[in-house]
Amino acid sequence: MEETRRDGRRANQIRPLAAEQGILNRADGSARFVQGNTSVLAAVYGPAPAKSLRMERSEGATLDVSFKPESGITSSADAESEALLRRSLEEVVLRSRYPRTVVSVIIQVIVDDGAVLSAALNAATMALLNAGVEMTGMALSVTCCITATVSGRSVLLDPCKAEEIDAAATAVVATLSAGGGVLSCHAVGSMSQEEYFACCEAASLGTTAVRSFVRLSAEQKVNREAETVR
Repeated sequence: MEETRRDGRRANQIRPLAAEQGILNRADGSARFVQGNTSVLAAVYGPAPAKSLRMERSEGATLDVSFKPESGITSSADAESEALLRRSLEEVVLRSRYPRTVVSVIIQVIVDDGAVLSAALNAATMALLNAGVEMTGMALSVTCCITATVSGRSVLLDPCKAEEIDAAATAVVATLSAGGGVLSCHAVGSMSQEEYFACCEAASLGTTAVRSFVRLSAEQKVNREAETVR
């Protein structure tokens, strides 16, 4: 018999999703992504001309990603999160279309109740869509954790903060919507090779639900805007 989690979910079930696009007037694109109680706001500025030679690339745009925690000053862990987010977004943004420019992505954590890095990538992707930045597909993410249960160690999809704290290991898996291939997998803690691949497989399946939600949310926004034009 499958054990239920403290919030009543099954092991392979993600939390309820919600999102809004275009909520910041001064940004070229913006989005709020909510997953359970976790809430993240992303803003995109650009593509805009690079203001320094250090940021200018003749072969394509530079992605400047800033990750701001829920509270306090930015830590080394936040800097690592910035690097992970930037690498995932660089895989999908068609930077060659925007030479000598900078695309700034600013991510602000509103509430961190688990899987915040996945929510941050999903918010950033929706903000880039809202800004009209060309991409090969959507970079979307789901987090998994390995936890001990009565029947042994098991994989939990989309853990809340309490589950992350109790977990033996976590894995943040980013996938590409076009084809569903894994873009990156950032694992922390102790897990076996079998558990690692189980996390990747579970997260890839979980991302299918996230992808459907993001597409539906974007389509609904377009339809609402079309209605206001009529």
